Amino acid sequence: MRESHLPSSRSLYPLVAVFLPLAFVGGLTGKLLVEFAVALAGAVVCSAFVALTLSPMVSARILRSKSETEHGRMFQWFERRFDNITARYERISGMVDEAPGPRRDFFDRIDGVSLVFLR
Repeated sequence: MRESHLPSSRSLYPLVAVFLPLAFVGGLTGKLLVEFAVALAGAVVCSAFVALTLSPMVSARILRSKSETEHGRMFQWFERRFDNITARYERISGMVDEAPGPRRDFFDRIDGVSLVFLR
């Protein structure tokens, strides 16, 4: 909780401070922005509430050691499917990394284009 409190609160205050005053802008622009400002500021506050309360609680519950919990058939079914998908992804990404020729060139070009857009 200590690790997440400071960053969450530090991002909450500036966002609310920026968006909430939009609700008090006058004129036609103010009438258009009031719902947007209140909704966005409310969403930021709700997000901070979830980040500070629900997320740590759910994480603590999920990250319990394996010896503490016994999982049912549904969880085991999903876990097997997830492990299969992970293994397939690793196999396919390994094939792409090791592939010579046009397929490798195609993925190298995609990587290059994405680097251009990231700058």
